[in-house]
Amino acid sequence: FLNLVERLQHNGSLKCIKLMMPSDLDVEHAFLQVDVIQALESNKIEAVRGCLDPHTLAITSQVVVIPSLASNTARFFAVCAMHIGRPLVVPDDDWGRYLVKQGSSGYLFCEDCVDEGVQGVEKLITTNGLPEKMGFKARLATEIRFTHAAATETAYIHFSTLLSSD
Repeated sequence: FLNLVERLQHNGSLKCIKLMMPSDLDVEHAFLQVDVIQALESNKIEAVRGCLDPHTLAITSQVVVIPSLASNTARFFAVCAMHIGRPLVVPDDDWGRYLVKQGSSGYLFCEDCVDEGVQGVEKLITTNGLPEKMGFKARLATEIRFTHAAATETAYIHFSTLLSSD
């Protein structure tokens, strides 16, 4: 995570990085122990603490980078960002592949390969119209997968399969 943010910080095309600090006290304490904020202090980095409104934070962002989708909060933030039309750059894991279609609604990167994440962000911020195009596809994906109708259909298919197997 620290390597990814440091590499993005030195990118000349990137104007501002909003670093959303976790509200969980244990995680926040761990961040402070390694002096993440001090290590990354620059005029490009804005540390956002205890963000209660991820919608507003995502709306004021061009690209949303989430270094880990392990927590429910991170996944909720990812879906919110996609729903308002922001492309994601997220880890290439089960959750990342479920949310993002590589090259269509965002980019995936291996957690041990920071270069992939940095390249995804660079491509998004230096290619005219790409964030809007990918953001539109991200929004469509959330509308298809995360509506009441989609949830009802998924539940119907799931329970029909369970009932028919008896």
